[in-house]
Amino acid sequence: FVQDGLLTIFGSGYTYDFNGTDYRAPWYPYREQFTEVLIMPGVTIIGNDLFSYDYTLTGGLVLPKGLQIIGHEVFSGCGFDGELVLPQGLVRIGNGTFGGCSGFTGELRLPQSLTQIGMGAFSSCYRFTGDLVIPEGVSAIGEWAFIQCGGFDGNLVLPQSLRELGSYAFVGCCSLSGELVIPEGITTINQRVFDCCCNLSSVVFPENLRSIGVQAFIACEGLKTL
Repeated sequence: FVQDGLLTIFGSGYTYDFNGTDYRAPWYPYREQFTEVLIMPGVTIIGNDLFSYDYTLTGGLVLPKGLQIIGHEVFSGCGFDGELVLPQGLVRIGNGTFGGCSGFTGELRLPQSLTQIGMGAFSSCYRFTGDLVIPEGVSAIGEWAFIQCGGFDGNLVLPQSLRELGSYAFVGCCSLSGELVIPEGITTINQRVFDCCCNLSSVVFPENLRSIGVQAFIACEGLKTL
């Protein structure tokens, strides 16, 4: 329900999937009446495209305890201009979930329970700052996951649990700095993964690395040692 500019969603289990075009969430016609959203504890799975391209949403976003999965493009293109708080217990972030949410600020703290980050999950979220720490337990980072997230201005920390690192994952993360350690589980560094990560100073490769894709480190002018 909507009250005083706040949409509150409550219930248990999962929300339905929508497609962001001809099958919209039931509150879509009333989107001009609210600028904030509150999802109450009890919701465990947020379905696809629940709020995609809802430009009227502002402020931060605090997701509830007990949430396990966020579907594809749930908040893509939304107008948030505060911090994003993700709960412990979250396991999977879908494709494009927060893509284009360029107003999010502060540090991005990914929960220790996370195992998968989808394609383009945080693409163009360029106002996040600080370190980008991918928690131990994450096995896959999708293509374009953090493309054009140029606000991160600390270290990039990848977990030893990582097995798949998608192409273009960190393109344009130009303020990430320091030493980058590629985990032992990575055997292939795909094309343009670290394109234009120009402030990285060094890279440590795993012993069992078999191949490095085309332009994986192109425009990384800060690299002094490999």
